Amino acid sequence: MVGENPDQLFDPPVVKGLPSTLEQAIELAYRNNPGLKAAEADLQPAISARKQTSGAFHPRLDLEVGATRNEDIDGTVSDNDDETAVVRMSYNLFRGDGDRARMNEAQAREFAARETVRSVRRAVE
Repeated sequence: MVGENPDQLFDPPVVKGLPSTLEQAIELAYRNNPGLKAAEADLQPAISARKQTSGAFHPRLDLEVGATRNEDIDGTVSDNDDETAVVRMSYNLFRGDGDRARMNEAQAREFAARETVRSVRRAVE
């Protein structure tokens, strides 16, 4: 019936399980949004890659340990055993700014991943 007022109006039934506050609803949306989960999953590798590139600016320390066991190798009846341990430190002073370029690229990727997370969060809100 068009043009007539309704006689009686009823409140809709309360749905169980819905959040009671806006903050709870936003938190629930954050936890269950697959786009946000994907963006956050992309952020962790970007952070790790940035941390990894910073290693090029620090000294590298290598430990090499070896041993050989030989018997009668030079025509005489005797053992010829050798043990070696080498500690080597190397520090790259300059590599044509390639390390700096990789660091800048990793920082840019991390920034982009963080911005994607922020953008998805704003869209969810």
